[in-house]
Amino acid sequence: MKNRGKCLLLMSVLLFLASLIGIFFDRLNWSDTHMVLVYLLAVLLTSTWSKGYIYGILASVVATFLFNYLFTAPYYTLSVYDSRYFVTFVVMLLTAIITSTLTSKIQISTAQAKNNEEHMKTLYTLTNHLSDVLDDQTLGKEVIRILSQFFHCQIELIFFGNKDNVKMSGDINNIKVDKFDNKEYMLKFKNIQTSYLCIESQCHYPLYGIKKILGVLILPEEVIKTMGDQKKELLLSMIENISLSLEHINAIEEQLSLKEETVKERYRSNLLRAISHDLRTPLTSISGNASNLISNGGSFDDSTKKQLYTDIYDDSMWLINL
Repeated sequence: MKNRGKCLLLMSVLLFLASLIGIFFDRLNWSDTHMVLVYLLAVLLTSTWSKGYIYGILASVVATFLFNYLFTAPYYTLSVYDSRYFVTFVVMLLTAIITSTLTSKIQISTAQAKNNEEHMKTLYTLTNHLSDVLDDQTLGKEVIRILSQFFHCQIELIFFGNKDNVKMSGDINNIKVDKFDNKEYMLKFKNIQTSYLCIESQCHYPLYGIKKILGVLILPEEVIKTMGDQKKELLLSMIENISLSLEHINAIEEQLSLKEETVKERYRSNLLRAISHDLRTPLTSISGNASNLISNGGSFDDSTKKQLYTDIYDDSMWLINL
């Protein structure tokens, strides 16, 4: 209502000024062409400074009647004695309407271009920030910050990790992280036919990976309903970028896990080799001394036997201590 009142006031002021200028030209006995051009300028400015077609077209009609009322005989009436003025009226009205329409189209195109620029800038910012993220917690904070600023609403994220599912929620200044575990919730996204599910006045967008669902992006349903087609397409592009970043993070985590397992296996093999070497030496001594006692125990004197028993005992205690 405020914008409509401002546009009508602007149109009235411009047409009033055009009429004053036309009266001044009429006092100077200038031709009617000058008045027509002044009114066309007023219509053009109305179309440029107001939004929509209606104000420019309305200004065109009013300007035609004002020209007839003020500058054609008989003056200060809407009657016309000279039929040639009808051609002037028609040309003036058509010119004004065409000018107003073209100006409005330029305004619409300019506004769309600005929206597209803003959308592409936001998408670039999101992609640029997520390209350097190496863990899902940092990714979640960046996604919540950027999307909250752009859509002006609270954003929530759920990550389906390998161990514990994590739910992140909050706005720009406050981010809350909770553990989340609900198998039935995950099953709802297996066979969905749309890009999101509506659950308790919220729209849940799944973040698909190559093999599984990596997470869910949650926005208020009222925000989605008020979005235009361009914003919805932008949101889907954002979701695709978030999914790719999550997939990249998961791939890095899997590689690190495999590398860690490889290192553990190598350490274990080295440890077993070291232990087997340390075990083999005393065991060889024990088994050799025991074999001598079994095979040749009767031929050994007491001191030799005692020495063999001592060696077996010492090696056994060394193994126990090891």
